[in-house]
Amino acid sequence: MEGSAPPPPVSAHPRTLSPEAFATLAAICDRILPSDEDPGARELGVADYIDGMLATEDLEPVRQMLGKVFPVLDKESAKKFGGKRFAEIQPAEQDAILETWQSTKTRQKFFDAAISLTMEGAFGDPKYGGNVGGAGFKMMRFSPDPPLKKMQMAPMPPMTNHDHDAHHP
Repeated sequence: MEGSAPPPPVSAHPRTLSPEAFATLAAICDRILPSDEDPGARELGVADYIDGMLATEDLEPVRQMLGKVFPVLDKESAKKFGGKRFAEIQPAEQDAILETWQSTKTRQKFFDAAISLTMEGAFGDPKYGGNVGGAGFKMMRFSPDPPLKKMQMAPMPPMTNHDHDAHHP
């Protein structure tokens, strides 16, 4: 993965994170699910999805954890790569930092959360802000039917007393 790092994404209106934290999050997601012949995290809107989910009460602990982790990532990056923030360094340099985080037991919780949220944003229901245009579904060759279409399948025959008795001895 040589060449220059792609410019950090700028969400029009990050809902939860600062622009700097959003850029760090987006860079992490891009390293977990990079673009190749298929769309990656950037094209799938994963960082926007995560930013929106972090606004929910259920993800308050994750939001707090990221608030502690992102400055540490930036500090490590600055120390190793000439004062640059994590989102500003080359993809191979980002990979080197993330690999150490993946193998460090105390940082594994962060890495697991980052992977899980990235996959949710890439392959979940587009109505939640990720999987832009259903491109994640297309990568998996998944074509969800509209819910009402599923409900219009052949009706179930009515249950008889005999059916009911068979299930309840």
